[in-house]
Amino acid sequence: MMWDHSARELPDRADTTVQQSVIDRAPAILAADERILAAWLVGSFATGRADAYSDIDLHCLITDDSAGWFRQHWAETAVELVGPLVLAQDIPGVIGGYTITSEWLHLDLILHPRGQLDPSAVAGLRPLFDRTGNLLPNSPTPKEVFGEPYFPDREITQFLYFLGNLPVVIGRDERVLTHASVTGFREIMITVMLAERGIRDRGGAKRLNPFLTASQRETLESLPTAPMDYNQVIDALRDVTRAVRQRSKQLAVRTGAVWPQDLENAALRSIHRQLGIDFT
Repeated sequence: MMWDHSARELPDRADTTVQQSVIDRAPAILAADERILAAWLVGSFATGRADAYSDIDLHCLITDDSAGWFRQHWAETAVELVGPLVLAQDIPGVIGGYTITSEWLHLDLILHPRGQLDPSAVAGLRPLFDRTGNLLPNSPTPKEVFGEPYFPDREITQFLYFLGNLPVVIGRDERVLTHASVTGFREIMITVMLAERGIRDRGGAKRLNPFLTASQRETLESLPTAPMDYNQVIDALRDVTRAVRQRSKQLAVRTGAVWPQDLENAALRSIHRQLGIDFT
């Protein structure tokens, strides 16, 4: 069921004027720094799915000997692109991070040393600037979003682990954590549904609708949320975890994966033994 937005005025979702102005200025700004060899977009502004709420995902190729400087000062380049910042947060493991302006313009800026990346092999790239003319493709490169269904083994193992640990938070009367478990298990259902469609990277956590079928969305939206009442939250946990197990078992059969039956059995026994509740 769609939300009724009639009582509120929302921005024109197709209006990307603010972000596009940054993108249009970026080549000249970046080219002025000789340490920056090339720049490109990834994400929704590279694939054509951008809207008014989209972040700008900007990547740059830099000289190897400038990596140390940029690691400490990358936010200065972000300021040149978007102006003063209220937040500049490093992303662990890379040079760069995400930034926010006072108007909540969101720019992710990642810089790659030349010796560590061949950008011509990057899928879903939209070139902006190429100092030598042979570092980037001449046109955007395709990125396949949908693929073959797969079984998310690590996530399902983690789901069953947390399922078996429900008696810990429930037995300790950790009501907030018990309540949060319902949301956490609903998130596993999303993972299973994306795996059904072969999606390993949807390009960010704030966009889901384009990647799910109408039937998947209807199922997901029908799953219960959890009030704080004990009996109701137990019912919600039972319903959500049953739905996740049923759907993920079907996916295991479809993909030829081995369902971790022993782990599931142990988790269900743990709940029944410690709480006297049947989750089967």
